[in-house]
Amino acid sequence: MCNYSRTLSTTMAYLSGVSNEKLIRIYSPTNNELLIELRENASATLIRTLSMIRTSAIKHYDTFSLSSYPKSQLKVLENADISIPENGSTDECIILLNRAIYENINNCRNLFPEDFNWQNVYDLFVIKGCVRKTKNSAEVIKTEVQKYKLDSNLYPFQVYIHWKPFDCGNMFDNDRKLCKILGSSYTDTPQKPQESLVQKEDLYTLIQNLVADPIYTVMAVDCENTDPYKLLSALIGLPSSIKHKILKIKLFTDASIPAEWKIFEKQCGFPTELYPAKRVIDHKSTVDILLATEVSREYFAGKTESFIIVSSDSDYLPVITSLNNAHFLMMTEDSKCSEKTKDMLKTAGAVYCSLDDFPAADLSAYKQAVLRYCLSERIDTFNKSGVLSALDYNEIMNSITEQCRITLTDEERRNFINRYLMKLSLNIDNDDNYYIEIPA
Repeated sequence: MCNYSRTLSTTMAYLSGVSNEKLIRIYSPTNNELLIELRENASATLIRTLSMIRTSAIKHYDTFSLSSYPKSQLKVLENADISIPENGSTDECIILLNRAIYENINNCRNLFPEDFNWQNVYDLFVIKGCVRKTKNSAEVIKTEVQKYKLDSNLYPFQVYIHWKPFDCGNMFDNDRKLCKILGSSYTDTPQKPQESLVQKEDLYTLIQNLVADPIYTVMAVDCENTDPYKLLSALIGLPSSIKHKILKIKLFTDASIPAEWKIFEKQCGFPTELYPAKRVIDHKSTVDILLATEVSREYFAGKTESFIIVSSDSDYLPVITSLNNAHFLMMTEDSKCSEKTKDMLKTAGAVYCSLDDFPAADLSAYKQAVLRYCLSERIDTFNKSGVLSALDYNEIMNSITEQCRITLTDEERRNFINRYLMKLSLNIDNDDNYYIEIPA
């Protein structure tokens, strides 16, 4: 299967206001430099800010208040001489936001190729009939609000865009899909899966040689740059002769520790250590520094001589090339390992293989466990605060699968809904407070 580029889709995700967390998790591994450029582009950041506020106004139409919005984002509007009264109605706010987008969106034309269908991009951002207050503008806004609330799950990452929603998957998934939906020709060459330095049939031989007696191996995982489901599938399929030589797995993750990594140890069958890393700024954490430091410590203090680094990032080449007597294998992913990183690995003589080359394993139990963990977090929030983000079970299901980065078959989805969501029970505790209980 080809892995298409994400240059245009990354730009669209940024402009439309997709959250920083999703930009970092989904687009940063292959387009981090582009995201940095977009953040430094005043015109792009202005459209992003306007789009984010407009999404919030439409999503929370009845309760929206600009006064509760982060001052850092309102400062972006202030710097662009855009004034929106904090005590104005939601309709007035949406009209002013839409007018500002209308007046500034063409400043982002240069972010797209000359032959790209710009008019269709423009139409996604500008709501027709809502650039100024008219006798029909209230009706236009009402239609957009109702359309969004009815089919919010059909909007990419649930950010508002001006379109007729239909089930096309994630419009911003890759450039080929985006171009097809917007009616532009896709001229970029599909990114073929990265060629591993070993053939598929030699994967286990390669790892076996790496962990040969008397060497024990430590696996270090860059969790921000690794698909936990692909990694677990690879680990499950390892022959026992290799499994017993992996001393431990060190997971280097964001300080928030996503659910899929919190319960990884119970599913993988190896001793596991979690290393939460602080985030310096929104789009930069210290995971790479922490991982490199811990690998060096294991080598010098722990006398470990064999390492498997799971990441598609070239940031770890310095530690690989500096520990000359250590044995290293990098496990990458086809869609995240760029041609530049591949060339750097080859130049450095680093051995690597792809997680995509390992046989697929049955991960249904892991998926169910991750989903239940995320559901329990939401129920715990309700039990403590009395606030539940959604009541519709389909909306809850869509939200937790997106949070956990899980793709479910129709059968897996039905099984989880029937086993857990349809059997939630509402109870009253000894203090007469309601609480929800999840079936075991």
